Amino acid sequence: MAKQSFGGGSSQGNSKKRKRDAAREAAEEELPAEKTARRQGQWLANDRKQTKLPSIGGGGPASTPRPAQVNDDIGLEKPKAAVGKKKAKLIAKVEMKKARSEARKAAAANKENAKAKEALKQGGPGVMHQSAKDLLAKTARTPQGEQRMLALIAEKIAGNPQSELKVYFDLFFEIHNNGASKRTRDLALLSAIAVFKDLVPGYRIRTATDKEKEVQRSREVIQLETYEMAVLQAYKRLLPALEAALKWDGPTFANALGALVRTAHDF
Repeated sequence: MAKQSFGGGSSQGNSKKRKRDAAREAAEEELPAEKTARRQGQWLANDRKQTKLPSIGGGGPASTPRPAQVNDDIGLEKPKAAVGKKKAKLIAKVEMKKARSEARKAAAANKENAKAKEALKQGGPGVMHQSAKDLLAKTARTPQGEQRMLALIAEKIAGNPQSELKVYFDLFFEIHNNGASKRTRDLALLSAIAVFKDLVPGYRIRTATDKEKEVQRSREVIQLETYEMAVLQAYKRLLPALEAALKWDGPTFANALGALVRTAHDF
């Protein structure tokens, strides 16, 4: 009985020892993912690599990218698909229409520029526009008729100065010099000054240099230069006419001269 009891205890002791050894080995064993500290960047990179979804081309996380993907990564342009004959003809037709349209627009712009440049060359001090001549011919050369015409041309110029200043402003000087009565002649010069004061820009006007005139300019720029030159010419005619009128009737024109000088002091 004693031997059986001893033998059973030895077998039980060996079993417990094996369990302890297995538990110790399991505790000492470390997972591969835990060998690298989680706070390190290498662990994060490995984890992304292992959990990366497979690409369309097949393969696992480390599969080789397709040529299109390589082009995207390095910034190369993807090869264009082949274009059929019908599509190529359609594209060529559209490009031809576009080129013709651009050519027509350029030709129209050049034509407008030529007209604007010609308008800039024409006219000048003492050269009356044909429309002004026609209006003068229709006007009754009486004090009442001339005064109505002065009001009409003042309204025209104020309504569209860039177009009408060069056309009708000379009529003020015509009536001032050849009006039917002294009152009408005085009103013509005073009306010219009143209209001119509202047209003076807030900057200094200067004549374009020869080098600037050689540069290709847009229609809007040429139209603005034409208007500025008309304003400058009007001032150059107003000032001597007003100075001459002061000698004959100082009280009537003294205030007008002061207002003109204050308005166009940058000229």
